[in-house]
Amino acid sequence: MFNRILDDQARAEYAPAIDELFVHAPVMMTRKLPRANVQQAFVYDTVKKFAKPDDHMLCVGAYEDTAYESLKNQGYSNITPLDPVGFGTATLEEFSKNTCQYAIVFSTSVLEHVADDEEHMRCMCKSIALGGYGVMTLDFQPGFKPGDRVPTTDFRFYTKEDLMNRLLPIIREYGCELVDAPQWDCDNVDFEWEGIPYTFATLVFKKEK
Repeated sequence: MFNRILDDQARAEYAPAIDELFVHAPVMMTRKLPRANVQQAFVYDTVKKFAKPDDHMLCVGAYEDTAYESLKNQGYSNITPLDPVGFGTATLEEFSKNTCQYAIVFSTSVLEHVADDEEHMRCMCKSIALGGYGVMTLDFQPGFKPGDRVPTTDFRFYTKEDLMNRLLPIIREYGCELVDAPQWDCDNVDFEWEGIPYTFATLVFKKEK
């Protein structure tokens, strides 16, 4: 299942991928919150399922991203890192105007940190080549409403309704479709940061040929 909630069941499923992150990005992994590692593990594992070693890929939010680091250290050498910290000042909006498009564009919980998330999604979709994939995770909280408390670096949380009614139409506008039926129902959140309970959701889609 690719479009889902990353709960404790997912942590068990992706335990082997988390172990691989410790092998390929050991120092970086020591700086991470253990219960949050399921995000990078999902992205890492999913990209490996879809990618060929010579695919040209784009990582949005590459700084301190263990999925990017682990893929790079295994020979996926055509990954372009994009992040205002550590990788220059170029933005996804600028990248999306290039003629180059990518077999896979991936990001680990970046969208909630972006002020204009709808424009960011449009740029992400424009950057994907025909037949290519978008792979991402998002901070998720059922029942979230604008104005509710969020972590200091976030603009928002996402809900099932938000994904279905705001993001999915944008994805489809650019000829993309989810790779499977979404399972974004969530009765329980099992992560906490800054005293705020929430969890993580995934979004995986393909630009149809």
